[in-house]
Amino acid sequence: MEALQHIRINLRWKELDIENEAIKKARETNRKYEPEILENGDTPKQLLARCRYILAKKKEDWTESQQVRATLLFKKYPQLEKAYHQTLAFRNIYEDKNRASAKTRFTNWINEIMEKEIKEFYTVANTVKNNLDNILNFFINRSTNANAESFNSKIK
Repeated sequence: MEALQHIRINLRWKELDIENEAIKKARETNRKYEPEILENGDTPKQLLARCRYILAKKKEDWTESQQVRATLLFKKYPQLEKAYHQTLAFRNIYEDKNRASAKTRFTNWINEIMEKEIKEFYTVANTVKNNLDNILNFFINRSTNANAESFNSKIK
């Protein structure tokens, strides 16, 4: 999710830079700045700001207005759609019940990230690759070591 949000935030900063440059040019030519207004009434920077929670949800959980916003978002920023689908693919691995199947899916996900060259996901992919055996322990009895870690910190 952090990698996906990183992409969204970077796109928003680019849109802010574009808007600031357009405002500057409008002032230099004594014109009023008119921002680009998308079909749903948002400006590009508003679209990127308002899609934060859309990207955290699965498509089937989107409201009607979120579906409209997501359609516009993915049409205007296809790299964000690609990253969204990679995030969903990663999350869906955890719905698997079988450890061997999950290992295959993690490996395929890592390979896909490297093939598609989604640089923001490289850190995640490398972390998963380096800690795959520990991550796969989750699929044995579907629990994490969070309780043990919490108990350890209390002891310390």
